[in-house]
Amino acid sequence: MPIRQATAADIPRILALLQQRREVYQHYAPTFWRIADRAVEKHDSFIRRLVHDDDVLTVVHEERDHIDGVLIATTMDAPPVYDPGGKVCMIDDYVVESPALWREVGMRLLEHCRDWAMTQGCVLQIIVCAQKDVPKSAMLKGMGAEAASEWYVRAI
Repeated sequence: MPIRQATAADIPRILALLQQRREVYQHYAPTFWRIADRAVEKHDSFIRRLVHDDDVLTVVHEERDHIDGVLIATTMDAPPVYDPGGKVCMIDDYVVESPALWREVGMRLLEHCRDWAMTQGCVLQIIVCAQKDVPKSAMLKGMGAEAASEWYVRAI
């Protein structure tokens, strides 16, 4: 199966894919998505911790020894003022190597995560997607996801 649990050996490739996404997102909203100095270095320790955390799903999609997608998910209780009927699965770091891969690799990763989330007692996936990330949002909508929130930013 091309989806597997990430290992420490995968961290450099995971970081490269996440940095690639940051570079694209920075153009969508330059202030909000501005890449921090030493972002990859700072992200390394965080990703390293997640890869070794049994309560976090950190998976990669790999074809012919090449990682072309990654998804990281955690479970949590919904905010106390909302009741979706159970825990939620939060997916923040979720990226594929190129936009054309969302329809296959992205879908496979999300379905794998859905299966995992169900075993964790989750009833809902929350998936972060930039407003201008059209290929990713099209794939999400095609899988039955709906936009639940938008964030707006304004300089102070």
